[in-house]
Amino acid sequence: MSEHAFPTHFENDEHGLSKREYFAALAMHAIIITEKGECGSTQVATWAFVQADAMIAETEKQNET
Repeated sequence: MSEHAFPTHFENDEHGLSKREYFAALAMHAIIITEKGECGSTQVATWAFVQADAMIAETEKQNET
């Protein structure tokens, strides 16, 4: 199960965005603004999740030290 971006204290709460989805949404916003419509939506979504995965990996690496 993935961690939620904005967790609640309810048991078995499956609502809301995962951290990965939240990070991807932020990256997608930046990509869309930067690219000004120069690339397709599938490419934007792919890049956004690549960035989200990198953010999660770096966060995990930083938390290990």
